Amino acid sequence: MKVTMKAIVPHAFGDHQQCQHHKLNWCEYIKNPDQYRHKDLPNGKDLQGESLKSVLTNLFNVYASDLVVKKLVSNASSQINESWHSTVGSKAPKIRFYGGSESSDQRVAAAVAQTNLGKQYLLDTLRCLNVEPGNITEKNILSLDKDREDEKHRKSSVKFKKERRQNYTKKKARNKSDVNKEGVTYQSGVALTLDPQLLQRAIVAKEKLKEFEKDVQRKTPKVVHYV
Repeated sequence: MKVTMKAIVPHAFGDHQQCQHHKLNWCEYIKNPDQYRHKDLPNGKDLQGESLKSVLTNLFNVYASDLVVKKLVSNASSQINESWHSTVGSKAPKIRFYGGSESSDQRVAAAVAQTNLGKQYLLDTLRCLNVEPGNITEKNILSLDKDREDEKHRKSSVKFKKERRQNYTKKKARNKSDVNKEGVTYQSGVALTLDPQLLQRAIVAKEKLKEFEKDVQRKTPKVVHYV
């Protein structure tokens, strides 16, 4: 990881010597030097400027230190944990209280079984209780597990990831266009902020209000004559 971190800045500035020396597989320049273009840099071109390069090098040297690399090398992701929490939440919703009985343990155990075995655990549980599942139940559960595997393979395919990237780029461009048309509508501090000095001038003292009341003509009470 340290080698990769130190090669990022030179790579962005068009210097691929470290990429070639360490045979970094993420550097597409090695595979096709003539047609290579950066994917995430403006117009696909190399960055320019020694001052910018110096600043970025100093920044990446911090993250390439032994202390930081030791923390990052595990490359841990919380996606699996979030998926697990979602499964538990489907079995034991937070809007209901199950902790006062064994229902909570059973629901969590069901979430564990579903994560490890899929919906097949329902069939296994019924058979352990000497209950033979019906044909419709078995057919539906097998269908759900098949859909789950198909969705897993679809999302791990190169085509899906490429489409997701394209959709992200289109959404980003659309948001930028909307901001140019409408201005910034959502960000920190975007709410109406009043100038304290102007606000202080707008405050009217009680004495001033009394003067205003003197200038206002009082409404003459309507006199009704009875015949």
